[in-house]
Amino acid sequence: MALLLVVAGLPLLAIYANQRGLDAIKASDLDGARRAFQRATALTPDAGVPLQNLGRRYAELGLLDEAAATFRTAIEREPGFTTPYAELGHVLNLQGEHAAAEVLFTRALARPASTSSEAAGAALVARYAILADLGWAYFAQQKAALAEEALDAARDLEPELEELPATAGEQRNAIPAYYLAQLYEAQGLTAKAKEQWREAVRRLGDDSWPNRERYRYAVKRLDALESGTP
Repeated sequence: MALLLVVAGLPLLAIYANQRGLDAIKASDLDGARRAFQRATALTPDAGVPLQNLGRRYAELGLLDEAAATFRTAIEREPGFTTPYAELGHVLNLQGEHAAAEVLFTRALARPASTSSEAAGAALVARYAILADLGWAYFAQQKAALAEEALDAARDLEPELEELPATAGEQRNAIPAYYLAQLYEAQGLTAKAKEQWREAVRRLGDDSWPNRERYRYAVKRLDALESGTP
């Protein structure tokens, strides 16, 4: 999951330390990244951005317990930010803790509009990710109607995501289409299911890790529907 992070409001030295951490990540230097983000955190004790960067790196390495703990600390430090809620809930889904993810996401969505320094674009991307992952959490718990509602709400935000600056990168993901396709299949809505499977295949891109299992399943189901086989 790629969410926008912001450094607005951080002291110059903290911005520098945070950037050193990002550079270390690019060089696959986890220890260097950890030290840099810890330095940035020490310079700005109340800031959660360096922790969000570190938590994401943990998640990418499959260190999900460490990632979850880091995102929880980020929430404690900057509860007005939406991004760490999205990141933590995604990790909970990856851990199979779908009920806990549901509770976290519904709490995040029920919060008053943020008055924090979090950029509007980042908050929008986080809301999209929360709705997408909430749909996943509902789907995993066999709450089909709620899953469809959350996934549709995520898809409704996609036109707004398209309007973000190019520097924001591609913020849409395959989760809404992937699970909507399965819901439509279960309802016998073949045409709508095929549309969503095509979108899921396009967003998943190829069968490289970590999307391999979902990509192959999406291709399999699309081929089955196209050929009329079960």
